[in-house]
Amino acid sequence: LFSNTSGGANVAMGGYDGGSISSALRANTTGSNNTGIGVGALSNNTTGSQNTALGWRAGRGTTTSGNNTAIGALTLDQNNAGENTAVGYYAAQAASGGQNVVMGVGAGQSGSSMTSGSKNTILGSFSGNAYNVDIRSASNRIVLSDGDGNPVEVSISNGLETRQTGAQSTRQYGLYQQRGTSETTFNLLTASKVS
Repeated sequence: LFSNTSGGANVAMGGYDGGSISSALRANTTGSNNTGIGVGALSNNTTGSQNTALGWRAGRGTTTSGNNTAIGALTLDQNNAGENTAVGYYAAQAASGGQNVVMGVGAGQSGSSMTSGSKNTILGSFSGNAYNVDIRSASNRIVLSDGDGNPVEVSISNGLETRQTGAQSTRQYGLYQQRGTSETTFNLLTASKVS
């Protein structure tokens, strides 16, 4: 709270690391009701309010947005959109969209990660782009994945339900679509219709 001018009801715990990472809530000026615990937690926040960050560099990208929850090292490290919840090491590290819920180690992480997508939910270690399921810039998606990041189920909110299932041993995945009473199954690896 080194720069705080009028922000109130803030809690900061976590010092400077001796390098490029500042202390928790160091840049906060007028933001209120923030909790930053860990070196670099919410360190760039200036006016954002109602943010909670726990972990090394958690929520560090937040500057002006609010209502974010980042739990785990590097969660929401580069995100300045509001109303995100990220839990797990590296979860939603480079995501720039808002209203996302990302839970799992490396879920939505940098590299092949979610970028501008909003209103998405990822449970598991899915990165945002694997096995022909790419939601990096998509919105309104739900992805359940296993601990290796393989998508198990994907739901799209436009009335079309898409399920991704497969055998772990062969890593062959199929795509199931249902609209009304008709059903179609596709092989995602070859993009061909199976039934």
